[in-house]
Amino acid sequence: MLSFTCILLQDFRHYCRLNPAMAGAMLFGCGLLAGLAPVPLWRYCALTALSLGLALCWRGGDGWRVWWLYSAGLAWGAVVLVAPWQNYLALLPRDECRASIRGVVSSAPQQRQQQVRFVLALRGVNTGEGWRDCRGRLQVSAPSEAGNNVRYGDSVEATGAFMLPAQERRRGHASYGHYLLSRGIRRQFMVENMTRLAEAYGWLRLGRWFREWQAPLGEGLCHGIDNDVHAAMYRTMILGSGELPREVRDLFVRAGIVHIFTISGMHVALMTTAWLFILQALYLPFRWRWPLLVPAVTLYVLLTGAAPSAARSMWMAMAMIAAVCCFRPQSVANALGLSAWILLAANPLDVYHSGFVFSFTIVAVLLHGWPRLSETTSIALEKDLWSIRTPLGHVISGKKHGVLGLVGGCGLAWLGSCGLTAFYNGQLSWGGLLANLALPPFTAALVYAAIPKIVLASCCAPLSQWLGAGLDQILGAMMFVAKCCAGPGLFQPVASWSLLVALGYYLALALAIGARHWPPGQWVCGALMATCIACSCTQRTPVAPVLLCCQGNDGGAPTLCLLSARGDGVVVLYPGSRASAYGLVDALANEGIAVVDWLLIPPSGRDRQGAMAIAKLMTVRAAAVIPPSRQQSATTRTMAALRAQGVNTSMLAGDDGRFAVTWADGARMDYRNAGPANEFYIHFEHRTAAFALDFSRSRYGPSQLRWSAPDRTGSHTMRPALQPQCRRVSGGSASG
Repeated sequence: MLSFTCILLQDFRHYCRLNPAMAGAMLFGCGLLAGLAPVPLWRYCALTALSLGLALCWRGGDGWRVWWLYSAGLAWGAVVLVAPWQNYLALLPRDECRASIRGVVSSAPQQRQQQVRFVLALRGVNTGEGWRDCRGRLQVSAPSEAGNNVRYGDSVEATGAFMLPAQERRRGHASYGHYLLSRGIRRQFMVENMTRLAEAYGWLRLGRWFREWQAPLGEGLCHGIDNDVHAAMYRTMILGSGELPREVRDLFVRAGIVHIFTISGMHVALMTTAWLFILQALYLPFRWRWPLLVPAVTLYVLLTGAAPSAARSMWMAMAMIAAVCCFRPQSVANALGLSAWILLAANPLDVYHSGFVFSFTIVAVLLHGWPRLSETTSIALEKDLWSIRTPLGHVISGKKHGVLGLVGGCGLAWLGSCGLTAFYNGQLSWGGLLANLALPPFTAALVYAAIPKIVLASCCAPLSQWLGAGLDQILGAMMFVAKCCAGPGLFQPVASWSLLVALGYYLALALAIGARHWPPGQWVCGALMATCIACSCTQRTPVAPVLLCCQGNDGGAPTLCLLSARGDGVVVLYPGSRASAYGLVDALANEGIAVVDWLLIPPSGRDRQGAMAIAKLMTVRAAAVIPPSRQQSATTRTMAALRAQGVNTSMLAGDDGRFAVTWADGARMDYRNAGPANEFYIHFEHRTAAFALDFSRSRYGPSQLRWSAPDRTGSHTMRPALQPQCRRVSGGSASG
């Protein structure tokens, strides 16, 4: 074991000397992690010791000359975490408060379920003591009627409330609050009234034109594609600006190929090769051909939003192009380390962005695992070197190498991503192994056709229509592959990994790839990785539903909504009054949820209006109607309106005011009328998760909510409130 450790350290020292940019990025990253997260003392000491070991392995006795990178990363991470330039936080009397703000719109406004969202660069805030100058970044959510006329670069003034973003992770999705933090956003602002002060001017007007250029490009891309879903898929895949339906995104998540809708290194690499082919077709000389790729790649990445994965690929492409132009040997590892160094120096909070972590982890696994994969492929096809060479045999041998390389690359990518998928989303997609094998030809065809499609849409509509029909068929085939690979048994929700388990898994993966001189060690590390995956699949812990209880300011019934009641579903047990329903819609929008899987339509006319408000503002998949004591035309009209929207609507059958709904995973809800004045009683029980709740509604008294989970129980008394409020119950704990 000691000899193996010495050999491993020698190999690592040799790797650091060959790839100084990667070694420097690892040192700088250790400092950033220590400075960004207020971790316990032992973790801080562990990061310090790791950075010191990296410096000694890299430079030996002169390690102190490079160890300053750790100190620089530590200082920079601490400064960014405090963010003294966002001085508006010091002007707020509380973390959440009412105020008026002024600022400049710094992102393209996006429509989200009757709301407009955009990022605002603050210029002033008024909390009741007069206007005061300040700086900072906010995510603003405004009603559609107030934000429809807002454009990038406009100066606006708004009145509303500062809100803390939700930090909890919803099953199958990373934390939305951590995503906002990675973009440098510490607060959300809910707008009540908004006025536009001035339009964009100067450089802001040029930036607005560039960002709004996506709209005509998107129209050219989708010209001739008749299926609206396929058009949204293509626009999202190429430009990152399509409104992809939630059910389609969930389908590709279960299939393990949702990354094709995030502008990443694959898109940038394919687009770079497409531009290179065009420049070669124009017979440009070498000294012009490669430098012209720089503005082309940069404009594409900026046009699509400059996501961390796309920015990583852009900087890697810059490094590779510079090596080609200078006639120097190319080093992919150094290019990866340089891109990490640049991105983390520009925005250290990218470490909270799941796309940044996924991108660098998967690329690093592919980069360092590819030599071993190539060696294994050569050994497997060694007999082809001794066979008699024929033209057909040469072609078949090349195809064998290509197929084995594709299969091995997909396997490496899956091993590199499954740990992060289990950590962030609590799921494993076995179908992703199959789907990623079929993905490259679809992706290459769609990306390579993008530039000709836009050109033909502007100069030759018939050819664009014909090409659009062909792309429609390709997108339909890709949808069919996703449906096949997201079937039962190919997608599995698992217990989310802890940070230590995830780190242990990737340490074993790194040793399995790097320990080439000790095959038994590779087998041991592979067994540890298989054990982590097998344990998470076979020993799943039931996930308790998350209850959102929203109460309006009109004295009506509250809204009860369950998240993860059926896997990752959203079930509205009771819609409540219209004000309560509006509060629920806002709470779900803050969670990034736009689809309700099941909605109860109560017999009370007032609460039926709340249910219809939810159906109007959100996409509802299924609804169940409780019939009133006597037949009413309003019930018939409600069912007709819901069915006209495409909602799967059914009428519940009950006896003496009692109604029951049962789901396939052991969840059951009982509803009972308790009096003539709209009193009712609800009992919900989820046996798999050992979660139960009881809710009793009293028209003239307080309402009672009781819940129980495996570790604790609780209760809450709800009285009519002057201000809307939303309460969250998760795993037996409650928070306002």
